[in-house]
Parts: sequence; C-alpha cells; structure tokens
Amino acid sequence: MGRNIAILAGGGQLPAMIADSVIAEGGAVHIVGVLGEADENIERFPHTWANWGQIGLMLDTLREKGGGEMVIAGTVKRPDLFKIRPDLGFFRVLPELLRMLKGGDDSVLTRVVKLLERYGLTVRGAHEVAPGLLAGAGQLGAVALDERALADA
Repeated sequence: MGRNIAILAGGGQLPAMIADSVIAEGGAVHIVGVLGEADENIERFPHTWANWGQIGLMLDTLREKGGGEMVIAGTVKRPDLFKIRPDLGFFRVLPELLRMLKGGDDSVLTRVVKLLERYGLTVRGAHEVAPGLLAGAGQLGAVALDERALADA
C-alpha cells in the first residue's frame, strides 16, 4: 500500500501532478492550498484552503492529514504581511517568520523546512514521493547531443 502525503501547494501544475502520482502508486493525499497562490486544480483532491496567516491551520492539517509526511510544491510570491489574516499559530511562529524573511529565497525555503520539521513534519522532496515525474537517463527528444554538447552538459 502507498504512503499518506500532505502537499503544501503553491501555484502551477506540480502539486496536482505529485498528487496524481502518489494516488497512482496506491497512496493518499491531502493538499493544503495557499489562497492566492494555489490553483483551483487542487480541488479535485481532498484539500484545505489556508491563507499565509493561518500557520496554525496549515501545521495542524499537514500533520493530521499527511501522517507526518509532506511535500512543498508550486510557485509562491513573498507574502504581504499587511494583507494576511493571522491565527494563533501565526503569532506563535511570528519571530521565526520575521527572521526567515531576511535572506534570499533559498535561505527562506531552508528555514521554512526547518520550521515545519520542528513542528513534527517530515518534509520530503517531490522526487521521493513521485519518482515517476523525473526525466529518465538518456536521450529524451528527437535530437541527440553530439560529443561536444554531451561534454558541456
């Protein structure tokens, strides 16, 4: 039997593609869609909508519905802190959130993963839960790389 995975979803097709892959392997998913980021295509899966300020809702749902395992997928914009509707969980992690916003995007993502892990979640990469989405080795298109292009690649 497959695994139970929660997906924190931003925009684009990737969250739904991961969900389809997990389900095809016999698993179950629950998607937490970030309002203003995630696409409506997540609505064909079990899902919960949350705004950036509902950190408590996000954490509780990801833990409860994903069995402790989750994936972060999709595009996001840096949230406008003046437009969010915070819940108690937001205020609990506010000092960490403010520290996270310093630094580049990679720094922010690394800190978000560490925060999620401190709250009992295991963050997996999309390649771990949906390996079928990865491109295989070798020639994928009609044109093969010559020796020079292959060396450059």
